[in-house]
Amino acid sequence: MTDIVTQCMDSLKAALVTVPAIAERALYLFDQEDLIQLKNQINPPCAGVVYVGMRPRADGSKTGLAVQILCEVYLIGDEGSSTMVDDSSDMKIVSTEMLDAFRNVIKDTVGPGGHKWVFELETPTNFGSADSVALGYLQRWSTIAVLTSK
Repeated sequence: MTDIVTQCMDSLKAALVTVPAIAERALYLFDQEDLIQLKNQINPPCAGVVYVGMRPRADGSKTGLAVQILCEVYLIGDEGSSTMVDDSSDMKIVSTEMLDAFRNVIKDTVGPGGHKWVFELETPTNFGSADSVALGYLQRWSTIAVLTSK
């Protein structure tokens, strides 16, 4: 059996691949830098799932340590239409539609701990270098799990 973090990332990736615009372009990432490197190898738009961390829950559990697990989902669009300089309103519409699709599929997804994913945050973010800055977005999601001893 895989660890709880990998199970959480699998859960989010499985939801993302159901969005037709993303399909096979949903990736596991270590951090935002991974997405910047990988976006050059695949055709945007693409999405990446990053494990952010976990924190203990005050409510506890009788069977183990209750934790909140946090993951971020990154969306990066086509650089040609989503650069900050271009500020293409068409790309913003496409991006917000994809973000809406992400929210719709993830909000009903049950994490490996038996709890639904909870939406925490959505914000624009920049990817790339000073010469080529692509507009992207991130969504932060959390779910509850219980860590038990093996």
